[in-house]
Amino acid sequence: MLFEKKQKNVFLIEALVLLGLFFGGSLGLAQSSGWVVKKNIPTARSWASSCLLNGKIYVIGGTTGTHYTASAVGTMEVYDPALDSWDTTKADMPTKRVEFCAAAVNGKIYVIGGALNHPGSPFGTVEEYDPSTDSWDTDKTPMPTARKGAAWGVISNKIYVAGGTRYSNYSPSDKLEIYDPSTDTWDVTKATMPKAVYDPAGTVINDTFYVIGGLIGSPWVGQKTVQIYDIATDSWSTGADLIYGRPGHTADVLSGKIYVIGGDPQSVMIRVLEEYDPFLDSWEEIDQTPHGITVHTSTVFENKIYVISGSTNDIFNLTPTTAVYSYDPMVSSVPQNNFMPGVFVLHQNYPNPFNPRTIINYELPTTSYVELTIYNMLGQKVATLVNERQQAGNHQVEWDAGQLSSGVYYYRIEAGEFQDVKKMILLR
Repeated sequence: MLFEKKQKNVFLIEALVLLGLFFGGSLGLAQSSGWVVKKNIPTARSWASSCLLNGKIYVIGGTTGTHYTASAVGTMEVYDPALDSWDTTKADMPTKRVEFCAAAVNGKIYVIGGALNHPGSPFGTVEEYDPSTDSWDTDKTPMPTARKGAAWGVISNKIYVAGGTRYSNYSPSDKLEIYDPSTDTWDVTKATMPKAVYDPAGTVINDTFYVIGGLIGSPWVGQKTVQIYDIATDSWSTGADLIYGRPGHTADVLSGKIYVIGGDPQSVMIRVLEEYDPFLDSWEEIDQTPHGITVHTSTVFENKIYVISGSTNDIFNLTPTTAVYSYDPMVSSVPQNNFMPGVFVLHQNYPNPFNPRTIINYELPTTSYVELTIYNMLGQKVATLVNERQQAGNHQVEWDAGQLSSGVYYYRIEAGEFQDVKKMILLR
């Protein structure tokens, strides 16, 4: 009888998990009207890079494949935000690549590093594009430390490249190297980052280089770390952590604040858009993306962030999209507490897999009595995280698995007539 009861519990939990897969799977707030749909990019791709030059956005490289091992393309397509149109006639990048840097300096575009595909060995190749002649110069000094998945930013007409990985196994790098296009030389003497990271996002405010999030290697677990480089003192410091650790994201600056968009830390598409105020050294959840997006590219033009292409699924199940959006935070800058959920939602835990702590988010559209419990594979209750009446709104609970053994666990919520279950993995 005991075995039969346990089996019934397992079947019930599995059925609820399957139900949850159809309605859950992303972290997010209510989407605002700050997002505007733009003309689709002609070539759907992931891991492309982009930059703004002469009022136009150049989108270069990436992969059109649906598997993370898919080979790169050299395709370059140019978007005119004023006309909402695409030009597909430009010369392709000579060296096909993914996970590379692309920056505009003194009227030309420089592409640096990358790899032929996501698991491929990095290279240090540097190429220069001249839009006046629609031609590429491949005779440039390679990056001393060949890398893919690095962060980059431009300060005083020099390109700062930090982090990434030098290996095909994703082991992160702490290197900072600076390229001067005017002399075609690299400076390798600068201070290394406090924490080596792969696939962070980079951006610049007031001659200060920010390296945000990323990975510390396999497994694919996002980091919250914010590392800040001061060029005057050649020194690094750390800022307040991201709310959600993430790789596969982008970071852009508008009106002195940093906006972090997208990413997938472990098959969970993060839709929450975070805003960083460097004066307060604080992060705030302000909005969500129209859909889950990762390994996309983004560029700022006239106080709007243009989010282009990428994958609507995690990197192991790439689903390249042609979608292009502009985002205006001034239209949608609403404090998190003003977002009121319209329906009950139980989100996927993060990180997942985890060791030994993980975070569970859920949303209540009305004041409800909430019970949030954890079960093992046998259907036995191992923890009760919430057992109380709670106000409507967004809620977050951290679970510490303590001394429990590795394996599959389930978390179940009951709130009024709403019930849902999701699966998580404790991996020690």
